[in-house]
Amino acid sequence: MPVKKTQKKRRPKWAMDIATGKRTLETVAVSFIRYMELAMAARIYLEATNRFNPKLDFRLYSEADFIMNALEHIFHLKKSFIADVQYNTKKDKKKWEEEVKDYCQGISPEKSLIATGPNMEAEMAKIIQRDKMAKNKGGKVII
Repeated sequence: MPVKKTQKKRRPKWAMDIATGKRTLETVAVSFIRYMELAMAARIYLEATNRFNPKLDFRLYSEADFIMNALEHIFHLKKSFIADVQYNTKKDKKKWEEEVKDYCQGISPEKSLIATGPNMEAEMAKIIQRDKMAKNKGGKVII
C-alpha cells in the first residue's frame, strides 16, 4: 500500500526518539557493531596469548558474521555508517586494548579458577570479591 505524501510514515515504537536525542535503532546498531568488533579482536588476542580454543573461536566468528549480515540485510545500514562506527570504536587504542583484555579474561580466563589446598577459603573470597567488583562496575561476569 503506497504512502501518500501528506501522510506520515508509521514507524514502530522502538524506532522513536529516546531521551538522549538518538534513535533507538542507531543505539542498538552501535552496540551490535561494538560487540562485533570486540568478538573479532578477541579471536586475535586469544590466539596471540596461546588460549586458542576452536569451539570458542568458531562461536566468536559466527556471532560477528551474523551481526554483520543482520546489520546489512535486516537493519539496512550503509557500509559507510558501519565503517564509521568501527573506526570510532577503535579510536582510543589503550581503552580498546583494555576492553578486549577484560572481555577475553571473562570468556577464557588466563588462570584457572579452581580453588584447592589449605588456603581455599581465601582464594574463594578473592574470586567472590572480584566478581562483586565487576558487577558494581557495570561489567558482566561470564562463566
